[in-house]
Amino acid sequence: MRFDYRIKGGDFINAGKASSAVKGILKQLDVPAPLIKRVVVALYETEVNVAAHAYEGDIEVEIEEDEAEQHDTGNLTPKGILWTLTRGESKHQEGRCLAVDGISNVTQFLERLEESENNNFDFLELRACDESCAGGVLISGNRFLTVERLNGRAKRLSDKNMQRSGKYDPVRFNVDPIPERSMMVLDGDRSVALEKMKKMEELLKVLPGIDCAACGSPTCKSLAEDVVQERATLSTYVFLQELYLRKGKISIEEVDRINAGIWGADRDYRSQSK
Repeated sequence: MRFDYRIKGGDFINAGKASSAVKGILKQLDVPAPLIKRVVVALYETEVNVAAHAYEGDIEVEIEEDEAEQHDTGNLTPKGILWTLTRGESKHQEGRCLAVDGISNVTQFLERLEESENNNFDFLELRACDESCAGGVLISGNRFLTVERLNGRAKRLSDKNMQRSGKYDPVRFNVDPIPERSMMVLDGDRSVALEKMKKMEELLKVLPGIDCAACGSPTCKSLAEDVVQERATLSTYVFLQELYLRKGKISIEEVDRINAGIWGADRDYRSQSK
């Protein structure tokens, strides 16, 4: 069976729908829960990365029943456990490989890589979190102790732990080559980018600069950028909404629609009981 999904760059609202749909499909096929978890986590990370760093991407999910190659996914191998940690991927690749963890370290490394001639790497493993998944925001324990625990668990296991059982394994998904989308460039045409920059400066003179995030953007500068990039309108600016209401330029129904798009349709922002 094959399922196709289109991921749009910058569309964080819909990022995750493909992995959610695949999760439901695998549950209907009675795929073991550990395998579902592994597939869905990997697929969700792919969706978020496409939304954050690309214009768009196509994901193809293939589910095959292969009686000759069946595994008990409840028993992980040392390679599977250490894959989540720094150097878990790069040490299994060929050629010149490098692993960098921590988003600030990754940013600094990539900036230096752009300026350097010594950039002939065959594989880069770039992790946003310190100590990779062990340092993720959903990990309640200390990341260094988590790394120690996982390394210890990997040593106690062996590849013989993989047993023949289960059904519908493997589940594969493919991602087509993804064109790069810069998060900083306002426009590919420099003259257009300068015009947009001027409009941003004008908008920043109107916005309060308190970065309250009530409009759905984290900062006033990001709202100004969203407006010039036509990803948002000034009507999302809550103080301007009140002015528009008093002057009759916008209806209360339109204000409700805008705020529902930001905070959710089930949130009554005027209710004092919530």
